[in-house]
Amino acid sequence: MITIESKKIREFLNKAGKIPANKFITISDCVLIEADTVLSLTYTGLGGSVKQSFATDIQTPFSAVIDINILGAIIQNGEMATIARKDNCITAKCGKNKIELNVVDAPYTSLLNDDSKEQQSVGAELIEAIAEASKVIDATHPNPNMHNVHVSPVNGKIEIFSTNGFSMFVREIGTDFKSEVLLSKNMCNAISQYSDIELSEDDGKIYFNTIDTLYAFNKPDANRIDYRDLLQRQKESAVDNGVLNITQLVAFSEQCKKLTPNKSFDVSLNNVSGKAQAVMTDVFLSITNSLELEAALSDGFSMFSFEPDKIIPALKQLNGEVSIRQTNGHIILSPVGDNTTTILFMGKK
Repeated sequence: MITIESKKIREFLNKAGKIPANKFITISDCVLIEADTVLSLTYTGLGGSVKQSFATDIQTPFSAVIDINILGAIIQNGEMATIARKDNCITAKCGKNKIELNVVDAPYTSLLNDDSKEQQSVGAELIEAIAEASKVIDATHPNPNMHNVHVSPVNGKIEIFSTNGFSMFVREIGTDFKSEVLLSKNMCNAISQYSDIELSEDDGKIYFNTIDTLYAFNKPDANRIDYRDLLQRQKESAVDNGVLNITQLVAFSEQCKKLTPNKSFDVSLNNVSGKAQAVMTDVFLSITNSLELEAALSDGFSMFSFEPDKIIPALKQLNGEVSIRQTNGHIILSPVGDNTTTILFMGKK
């Protein structure tokens, strides 16, 4: 029998929630409970596993596999929970609630292993930059199948490159991280809650280790389009179209959101006699809103349309003046005087 605070199990379930469930394999939507010298809880979902260990009161060691939803139900009605196993019966109590269920011992497969691996520290600055890059790219087009963040050393700095196949976000920071690693959206979600982690790899997996929690993920498919090379080629062919006050454009887009209940509307950036003009049109409500921006655009600039909800989160990373360049219908934005951040948006025609 074990006695544990409900909030500790809830903390584990929150971490497990960062890994999508695999509904096609029943055992993979369950939690492995191992009560020995410490209590360990393990969850395996789609492409990832998480294991957290707790120092708690263990009167009688046991192990069992319990559906994750049942484990969540056990801790709903009290601050302390007791879980015990006798033969094939689990008895759980929390507050005035008591749950009994039969369990069947079955192999529990996870991605975790205990082999010693060389670890690298990932500090708060890099974790924050990774989480930011993932959040920005996810807002522009939530596509988990193509969503990835590439961390790699470049010219003495670390480049964080994120893409979903529709937009690209690049930032450079100074840190002593030495490895090149490709992270999936689920990995970014998992590590974003920490200020410091240890990262290690083997042939097919990436591991993140904290004081009491270990994550393991299958490595993302690296055999994809080389978007970093694509971005570099787009930058080389881009034409400089002037400087834009991005703070003003964000404020205008936010104002437009208050004018219409329709969440899906476009804002277009136009060149009107050499001046930048932002225009929002809601054809359903016959609303038009326009603003002349504090910017001058070159004659070669053509109209660029975007959905504010998908681009504003990225634009907010570029406060103040940004250089604006166009190439092949795409738009590239970079802060003036700062080459550490670049965002490419693929335009809507």
